[in-house]
Amino acid sequence: MFGSILFTAAVFGLLSLLTFFIAKHAPAGQYRSREYTSLPGVMTPNTLRSKDAWITAHKATSSGFTVLAVYFSTAGVVFIGLLLYGHSLNYSFVFGLLVLLGTVGFAVLVIVGDRAAARFNRSLSDPE
Repeated sequence: MFGSILFTAAVFGLLSLLTFFIAKHAPAGQYRSREYTSLPGVMTPNTLRSKDAWITAHKATSSGFTVLAVYFSTAGVVFIGLLLYGHSLNYSFVFGLLVLLGTVGFAVLVIVGDRAAARFNRSLSDPE
């Protein structure tokens, strides 16, 4: 059981840290000496077109990534609680479902960020 708890804490902890990092540092377009192209985040052709497009996409999704970081933290704590209290569940299914829900949330945020960057790029090429 200790191994399952440690694995759960590592997986959900890393996912939470990743999404929190994206929420807080990606909208700046750089972190320390690293430029936006080497940061984790919404990496689509639209967002990678320019630093301004990257910033636009990540400002549009920053609050969503913060919510996703809280989700991953909460899901990890809940799953560890289920492991500790020994509920008769199919743990693999529950773990997979929790990760899948977070992955769907991440995918939705990627789509939202890509659309924001595409609108930004169109506004540069089609000034009205």
